[in-house]
Amino acid sequence: MIKYNLSITTGGLFVPETVTLLKTYNKNGSWESVWKKVEDENLLQKTHLRSAKNIFSDVKRRLENAYSWEIETIIHSEDPEEWGFICMAFTARRYRILRDVLVDVIGYKWQGGDIVLESYEIPDYVNTLIGDHPELEKLSNRTREDLMQILKRDIRDGGLLDKHTGRTFHILKPRIGDSLRSLYIQEGSIDDLKFLLFSDHEISKLKGDLT
Repeated sequence: MIKYNLSITTGGLFVPETVTLLKTYNKNGSWESVWKKVEDENLLQKTHLRSAKNIFSDVKRRLENAYSWEIETIIHSEDPEEWGFICMAFTARRYRILRDVLVDVIGYKWQGGDIVLESYEIPDYVNTLIGDHPELEKLSNRTREDLMQILKRDIRDGGLLDKHTGRTFHILKPRIGDSLRSLYIQEGSIDDLKFLLFSDHEISKLKGDLT
């Protein structure tokens, strides 16, 4: 079993920062020139340069898991909902624990017709993973709490959760354009279609023998 990369606890999806960095990269042509703007012009609008540097580095690493057409969509789109979903998708490819929660909690509930996410459901699920992932058991209580909040916030910022009442959320089908949805159907993975909350039956029809 591959160990979870738990550095996800250091931040959320960084959607505005990702958009700013990619659009700047598209204009300037190199990451070196983008970093210079971060350093000299406070491009990311952070109080401390160290914070900006950490975000810059993390976003670049996450983008290694993005499809080229996801990057192009962020660069040329002005749709925050598409930005959020795309950032969630490639973040989930880098951080397997987010992928597993999306598939085994959010997707599972959606397919069962249960759209209410209770506050305890993600923590309870993560606890079931400890047997295969002892690195989770080694987390401090504070880091564990941070992880639970980050996972929920990433899914919300990706467009799959909306505040309901108290500490509960409604699960939503993400709102993205038809052209982007078509790209996921044609070129994305089975996981991508699960993030889009397609049912197993729908995925079988869309992907055929790949399932």
